Amino acid sequence: MALIKCVECGKDISDTTEECIHCGAPTSISIKGNPKRYKKFIVFIIVGILILILIIVSVPFVINHVNRDLMTSSTLSAEYSAPEMESIYGDAMRAIFKFDEDGTVTFQRCNLNTDTCAEPHSYTYKKHSLDIDIYSSLDYLVYDCLLKDSGKFLRCDDMSGRYQDYAKID
Repeated sequence: MALIKCVECGKDISDTTEECIHCGAPTSISIKGNPKRYKKFIVFIIVGILILILIIVSVPFVINHVNRDLMTSSTLSAEYSAPEMESIYGDAMRAIFKFDEDGTVTFQRCNLNTDTCAEPHSYTYKKHSLDIDIYSSLDYLVYDCLLKDSGKFLRCDDMSGRYQDYAKID
């Protein structure tokens, strides 16, 4: 009886054993003596690799499918709210964009401390894929917005160069 190295874990095992006592891998004796077991092992490995490849290849298609409806639609029906904006306006303010499917959007700022809101401003918007341009009544670009994370977030740049992130309200 001689010692050989296991092909899986590299530890010393007897040359007469059918499987490694350390990791359970089949040895050359078990493969020669039991070809069905070896074939099952190979089939198991091949099926596992194919499943892994299928998962890796399908992930981009699933992500693209989620964004397709959002990207192809020319309108949006959703509300987005910015978190507290004390750094910009001095009080606990919340800004809300409400998009309607008719191409209009209202923008309103509310003070969370006093529970009062300013008069809403009405604008029109044009949606191109994930980009949303918001225009004044005189057709001037007021906000340039971008939908992010499958429409869960909206980043809007005003024309002074400031931007604000808004979260979708469900």
